Amino acid sequence: MQKLGYHHGNLRQALVDAALVLIEAKGPTGFTLSEAAKNAGVTPAAVYRHFDGREDLIAEAALQRFAIFAECMETAYNGRHPNA
Repeated sequence: MQKLGYHHGNLRQALVDAALVLIEAKGPTGFTLSEAAKNAGVTPAAVYRHFDGREDLIAEAALQRFAIFAECMETAYNGRHPNA
């Protein structure tokens, strides 16, 4: 029987999500890429297909959260109530 390749789905986002959980628990400097990979269910080497390193992963997580924050601020500014 031929072994099929492993397919995670959206690994990049899974790694960002794992990093956000770790950042909340340990702070931005309190975790390793290996921990983020483990929480996403992949090997540490898989991280490097999407990010140059931990700082790159943290930067992407920050960009995503800032985009959500900006959207909430824009919604509030336009007279509607933010949903977050």
